[in-house]
Amino acid sequence: MTTSSSRTHRVVLLAAATALALARLPKTAVAVGPTGSDVTTDGGSTWTRFTRSFDSVECVQTGACWASGAGGAAARLVVER
Repeated sequence: MTTSSSRTHRVVLLAAATALALARLPKTAVAVGPTGSDVTTDGGSTWTRFTRSFDSVECVQTGACWASGAGGAAARLVVER
């Protein structure tokens, strides 16, 4: 954890070896890349690998995340609150 001015920043190690994109919600983040995709729901303490790689990901405040990848691949992750 690092601190600068009035903000505290947590350095999170991503499970995906080479993440192309990262999207986050409070305590939840999705990392996607060519070597795989991963999700954390505990602020980065643990990561769970997806079975498919994606190129892009975006999350919205409602708790849903969308990912897209090669060949028209698309997926939706919904984080239950």
